[in-house]
Amino acid sequence: MRTIVAGSRSCKDYNTVAKAIWDCPWDVTTIISGTAPGVDRMGELYAKESGIPLIRMPADWTRYGRGAGKIRNIEMALVADALVAVWDGVSPGTGHMIDTARSKGLKIYVQFTDS
Repeated sequence: MRTIVAGSRSCKDYNTVAKAIWDCPWDVTTIISGTAPGVDRMGELYAKESGIPLIRMPADWTRYGRGAGKIRNIEMALVADALVAVWDGVSPGTGHMIDTARSKGLKIYVQFTDS
């Protein structure tokens, strides 16, 4: 499944991200990244190390300003089948990504983290 890997920018533990991708209950065939520091970039590294195709979808901050992150989340959800989120339970961007994925009917796996 085409899977968004997203999460809290504060998460610095690659093993937590890799385990979340590994533990999700579907076959990840493509990783979609919003390219943000933290979980997104570790998802990119996982894709490269695992030989999984990667789609990078950075937010266009110049064009959309402060709303760019939410617009990017919606755009990713439109091309994905699923979401793996590594979330501290606080990050508003990850919360929005989870809500967006839910509204679009994507499969969702959330790994909570305290980092």
